[in-house]
Amino acid sequence: MSDTLALIQQVLDNAFEPALYCQPEGDQHHWTVLAANPAAHLQYSLTGHDTLEGIFGEAYPGLEPYCQACVSGEAPSPTTFELALSPEFRLHIRISALAEGLVLHLRQPTAVTPPMTDESPLQILAQHTEQGLMEWHVRTGETYFSPQMQRLLGWDQLDIHPHIDLWFNAMQPQERSELHPQLIRWLEEGRTELRHQTVFMSHGVSRPLRCRGWVQYQDNQPVRVTYLFSDLSSLAQAREELVAQQDLLDLFLRASDDGFWDWDLENNRLYFSSRWKEMLGYQNQELPNLWTSWHKVIAPEDQEKASQLIQAFNSGEIPEFKAEIRCRHKSGKNRWIWMRAMHQRNSHGKVVRMVGVGTDITTLRVK
Repeated sequence: MSDTLALIQQVLDNAFEPALYCQPEGDQHHWTVLAANPAAHLQYSLTGHDTLEGIFGEAYPGLEPYCQACVSGEAPSPTTFELALSPEFRLHIRISALAEGLVLHLRQPTAVTPPMTDESPLQILAQHTEQGLMEWHVRTGETYFSPQMQRLLGWDQLDIHPHIDLWFNAMQPQERSELHPQLIRWLEEGRTELRHQTVFMSHGVSRPLRCRGWVQYQDNQPVRVTYLFSDLSSLAQAREELVAQQDLLDLFLRASDDGFWDWDLENNRLYFSSRWKEMLGYQNQELPNLWTSWHKVIAPEDQEKASQLIQAFNSGEIPEFKAEIRCRHKSGKNRWIWMRAMHQRNSHGKVVRMVGVGTDITTLRVK
């Protein structure tokens, strides 16, 4: 591949919509495709030995005059028009002259898929949730952004053109350069669910979003991607506030010589206070905030007892959690811990958080 063609390939790869580079053969009635981006390979099943005539078939005679006029300078560059592929289907094409050839950007019109102005039940629901929603028609690039999504990215006061390019351009440059080809590969692989965390820019401020998408296929080709977005910056702030609360509780309980643990059931995260670790002979960094640490410190003979108590309390079988539990000290000896716990339920009655307090009563048990 020549240096010029390699540079053209890089330009094509930066376009998300299908893009081709071709040069004429002989009398300019036949055009050979020399380069194409991944989206074009995906959309048109290219083999590496392709011609415009082969790609567009019976519709090629409608394309050929535009190609000739653009490469000869008779038509402006770029030239934009719609090519009729069938009575029901028209293809939006932008042709630009480049290095003795042509670059074709191909974008299908909105009529190919149901109009985005007809709100789906999911779009209506998205107007009443804190999560952002995006519906992307892969063939056209046309995209719906829910009001919350527009607020997340700082577009709520702007008159925007809802296209997938807008979403990519809102990403941090490094994020965009990594996700763009990755997303193409995922669609080529036929993935039905997409998950990633991506940093966007909103009013000049970085905003990390948790992105989860579902892909619909038709004839083995991706036609629609529906994304839900969660704002991780607000979650990070909430976690900082939680850590501050845990530190304050730890300070308060130190005065009473008690330790505590905090279990986030929704995310299955466990936190042990520094005092809890000290009661069992550990420095703070020696006992990580993991479930393996819980199983490490609960004495083997009380493992089942502790698990049954937690399950019975959270299921409502017992009204309160109070028990003497043997815990294994770093020295290998057991310590008797008087453990009490409380839990928090969400609006649906599901337990989402559990906090336990422990007091070392070994001396009392011995006496």
